[in-house]
Amino acid sequence: MVVTYAVPLRDTEGNTVGVFGVDVAVNWLSEIVEAIQPYPDSFGAIKSPEGQTIACPPETLAVEKPLRYQTDLTGTDWKMSLVIPEEEIYGSVHRL
Repeated sequence: MVVTYAVPLRDTEGNTVGVFGVDVAVNWLSEIVEAIQPYPDSFGAIKSPEGQTIACPPETLAVEKPLRYQTDLTGTDWKMSLVIPEEEIYGSVHRL
């Protein structure tokens, strides 16, 4: 499966003169996202502006009390999310 990303090409006056597009394999995006794991049970995801998941690890489980960090992916209208279970971050503090 692929995701197509396209942007208009404009001349110096702002007129659209073409379209530049690229097809990106979702498997490739998923491999990149899976490599982002600052905590053992954390995971990353790429989302569309409408909130549709474009790429995330296939075995992500429902996270209880997740902490989410989200940022724009430069040059796109997509968002990169990092989901970390609260227990991963605060667990040692809660056990004191």
